[in-house]
Amino acid sequence: MIITAYNEVIPNVVVEGQRKVLEKFGEKIIQIKPKVWGGHAHTIDEYLRNNDWDHAIVLDIDCIPLEKNVIKDAREWALNNIGLYSVAQNPNHIKDAPDYASPAFIAFSRKTYEELGNPSFQGSSQWDVGGEFSYRASEKNLPIKLMYPNHVEKPKWKFADGSMFGIGTTYENKVYHHFEGRRVTKSFEDKCNQILLK
Repeated sequence: MIITAYNEVIPNVVVEGQRKVLEKFGEKIIQIKPKVWGGHAHTIDEYLRNNDWDHAIVLDIDCIPLEKNVIKDAREWALNNIGLYSVAQNPNHIKDAPDYASPAFIAFSRKTYEELGNPSFQGSSQWDVGGEFSYRASEKNLPIKLMYPNHVEKPKWKFADGSMFGIGTTYENKVYHHFEGRRVTKSFEDKCNQILLK
C-alpha cells in the first residue's frame, strides 16, 4: 500500500498532482486527510496500527515518483528484505546527526515494522520525524537502502558529507521531493505535468 497524509493548508493542486502521477504509473495512493490534524507522523502511525497491510510505502504529499519502476522496486525490495528503502535526509537542527531514511519516501514490510518494534514516525530531541526507524534498523544491523540527490533546485540543507538537498530535490532521477509542501511552488506542478503529458 502507498499512503500519505495532509491537511487543509496543502493546495489542492499538490494533492491532485500526486494522485494523478501515481495513477499514471498504475499505482493507487491512499491520501489521508483526517478530520482533526495531529500531524503527518501521528496520522501515519494511526493508519499503520489500525489497518492490515503487508508492506507500506509512505510518501510526503509533495513527493512523487518520476518513473514507474521506483515504486515497483521499492515494493519488491521491502517485501524481500528486513530493512528500509528510502530517500536520504538529514536533520540539520540536530548536531552531528547521521543521514537517515526519510519519511518523504520510505518503504518497508510489516515484518520489518514488527522487527523494529512498531516504531513511531514522531520526532524527538534525538531524531527528526521518521528517524526512529533508521535508529532501530541501525541498532539491529538491518540494511537501509538510501537514494541520494542528483539535482537540487534550491539547496538549503546539508547531508553528513556536506553535499546538499533542499527545495525541489531529485533523487537518482527516480523520486522528486519538493519539501515544504504547504509553500509549494510552481515547480511541483510543473514536475507533475511533465510526467502526465508524456
